[in-house]
Formats: sequence, C-alpha cells, structure tokens
Amino acid sequence: MKMHKTILVAVGFISMFSHNAVGHNLQNDACEVRLQGDLVLVDGQVTLSDENDAVIVLNRSGEATVNGRTLVLNTNEQARVTSYVEGIEYAVPRAIELAANAIELTNFALTEVFTGLLGQDSRLVKLLNEKLTALKQKLDAHIYQTPNAITFKGDVFGLNETGKSELEKEIDAAVEDLLATAMAEMFIALGKGMLSGNGGLQELESKMNNLGDQLEATIETESQKLADDAQALCDSIELLDIQESQLNNIDGLQDLDFFEYQAVNRLKA
Repeated sequence: MKMHKTILVAVGFISMFSHNAVGHNLQNDACEVRLQGDLVLVDGQVTLSDENDAVIVLNRSGEATVNGRTLVLNTNEQARVTSYVEGIEYAVPRAIELAANAIELTNFALTEVFTGLLGQDSRLVKLLNEKLTALKQKLDAHIYQTPNAITFKGDVFGLNETGKSELEKEIDAAVEDLLATAMAEMFIALGKGMLSGNGGLQELESKMNNLGDQLEATIETESQKLADDAQALCDSIELLDIQESQLNNIDGLQDLDFFEYQAVNRLKA
C-alpha cells in the first residue's frame, strides 16, 4: 500500500463518520426531511414559525391560533390538531435522541479503532473525543435553551434550504482539525514503521487494510439499531406530512407546511 493511500484511508473514515454523526440523521438512506422554519415544543404545545414570520400555535387539546388569532374548530378538526401535536411530541424527541446516539457511536467506534492503530497516547483520539463531546454539548445547549422546552430550528440542523447550517459549519471545522492531526500522526507512524524495518511497515499497512472490518465489527449491532430508529422516525415524519395536508383543509391552516418529507430508499430490516 502506498503512503498516501494509507493516510487517505484513515482520514476518509474520520470525515465520513464525523459528518454522518448528526447532519445525515434525517437525510439518510431512509428519507430526506426539510423543516420550513422553526419549532418549539413545550408541555403539549407546539409553536411553528416560518420564514414569512407567520406563527402557528397548536396544542394537545385541539386548539389552534395563527398570528394570535384563535381559530374556531369543530370536533373533527380539533381531533386532527391533537393527532398532529401528538405526532410531533413523538417525533421531535426521537430525532434528538437519534442525533445524540449517532455522535456517541461515532466517538466509540473511531476511538476504539484509532487507539488500536495509533496507540493510547494518540493526539488524534483525544482530539476526536474533545470535538464530538463539544458538538454534543452545543446541540444540547441549542435544543434545551429554554427550560422545559425543546427548540428545533431548521437553519441550525441543516434541514432546510437556507444554505450551510450552523451545525454543518461546526462539523466542517471539527473535521478539518481532525484530518490535519490524522495526517500528521499517520506520517509519523509510517516513518516509524519504515525505520523499524519492513516488518513494522507491513504491520501498519495490515492494520490499515483491516480498518474497515474493524469498524464494521465494532458498530455492527448499534449501527443497525440506528438504521432501524431512523426508519421509524422517517415513518413518523411521513405521517406528519400527511396530517399537514389534512390540516390544510381547515380555514386558517391552509398554509401550514412545516414538514417536507421525501422517501429515498426503504431500509431493509
């Protein structure tokens, strides 16, 4: 294996796992989701704000207001509002949990593999832990910025079409630092392998060749669980998208279009 190929294999895994840790949880092999604005969920009440500054407030009791105006709803319409709110109460916390679990799995898998490859004292492993821990803390700070509420903004999570999200910028910056450290440590490891003789270099190349298998073995069960959770989440958001279409028949909610769902490829069980 050539030196540059050895390094590219390592840094490729870092880039792939770090970006997929959060940014693709709702944009994966199961579905793509776009959020048309911002959402705040607190105590059975959902506040939806779109890019046109329209504010829709719906609650579990079946009540609805649009820009402060209370809508008069019949029993059937109230039931639809209730079902929609309950669907959001189910989906949004699970989206957050999925992101957190993906970060945790990424941290665990890459720590295990690169510790075995570069040793316990690897700066790459320590930096990886620091970056992913900081990313998780940033997510928590945003999501729980208001006590007892969940805040979910499309521009932060990269789930809208306003350009690169805050989260994507954070991930890009983290990946750049990780790649620089990875390249430096791999050059050092390769140099040591060559100085110690062909056996040392061959051992390093063998570890690199087995890197993919190691990652797969390390995360196989948990990654399948993440895939299953992502599919379940996609199914729940697909239902929310359908419910929105039904709510559009209500006078005052005809412009409600917060969730934009598109199936990509049904994951196999």
